[in-house]
Amino acid sequence: MRSILIAMLAAWASSAQALPCVLTEADYASIAQAHLHYNKAAIGALPPRDQRELCRARLLIEFAKGKTAEQIAQNCTAGDIPIDFNRYISSAEWESLKNLRSAVAEIMADASGTAKIDAPPRCTAKLGPQLR
Repeated sequence: MRSILIAMLAAWASSAQALPCVLTEADYASIAQAHLHYNKAAIGALPPRDQRELCRARLLIEFAKGKTAEQIAQNCTAGDIPIDFNRYISSAEWESLKNLRSAVAEIMADASGTAKIDAPPRCTAKLGPQLR
């Protein structure tokens, strides 16, 4: 019975695809604290679309570190920070990104004063080449 379980785990592990980005141990620790508490095995088993979203979230976190909302708004829009990123980032990172998202939307407010939360993404395209 144990050998069957080991064989099943080996088959499952070999079916997992390589991530489209490189994650650090700090990334894995943060993802483990995220809303859905993914571990390395669960991350490897995610569908390719979800893996790309996870990588986009981690790249955006890294890109935003140490930058002001004004600096982010030069390259990004609020549309670059989707609500579902909270699946892949810690609560603290999410609070930071959520605040940045609102600030960027206010900076990009149009003449009528309406915040552009749903503006099309811009910096995602710049981060995209970093994804495999």
